[in-house]
Amino acid sequence: MALKPSEMVSFFGEQTKRTRLGMAAAQSSGNYQLAAMNCRQAFKCRLMKSLIEWRMGIDPSDSLSEVVEGFVEDWAIVLAVGADDADSGDVPAERVAFVAYLVGKPRSIDVLSANFECDRLLDLVLGNWLFSSWDCELWEKGMKQLRQAGSDLAVRTYELYKAITNAAASDLPALSQEGESLFAKRKADGFFRGGDQTEGGGDDNNITIDYRLAAILKRSGFVDEERVHVWKW
Repeated sequence: MALKPSEMVSFFGEQTKRTRLGMAAAQSSGNYQLAAMNCRQAFKCRLMKSLIEWRMGIDPSDSLSEVVEGFVEDWAIVLAVGADDADSGDVPAERVAFVAYLVGKPRSIDVLSANFECDRLLDLVLGNWLFSSWDCELWEKGMKQLRQAGSDLAVRTYELYKAITNAAASDLPALSQEGESLFAKRKADGFFRGGDQTEGGGDDNNITIDYRLAAILKRSGFVDEERVHVWKW
């Protein structure tokens, strides 16, 4: 039997605690790959907990703050264990910016574009735009890669994100609605089904949120408490 959303919140909370044990083992043994793996897993579990709460109508601000704060702590351990071999591409560094922006926290780490490609590079560009400026060259590079490796839905999704970044205020309601429609289609899309649970592929579509869309709309000044994928806290 599938878990209820409230039960899934508890489940991901417990999974986060398990990653603490894994991170401690990685730290004591000096195992970089184990540290990076637990950093990725902890980020996913904390974010899933937050997104499910959001979808339930519960204010996810505290949980999302824990996503950012937890990642900062975990990344410090990954850096300490990995030393010169530590690579931000081994952890979801590019996605933390969306969460940080939503809850008014600073970017957690500096991310080098050389470590990313395709949708991850596009996330880096979008994250940089949230806090500073847009990089046209990197965006075009990432879109070219996404058109080759991603699905049509993925391409349309990132094209929508870009459209929002320079849209007139009068166009934002329609763009927000389009974003919700595209997110719903992830349920049956192979590209998103093959990603993290946080990305809304498969059955997770009904319990998650397009947190990228929400952050971009917030940066653009759009507010609509009736929209599912719009920040309202």
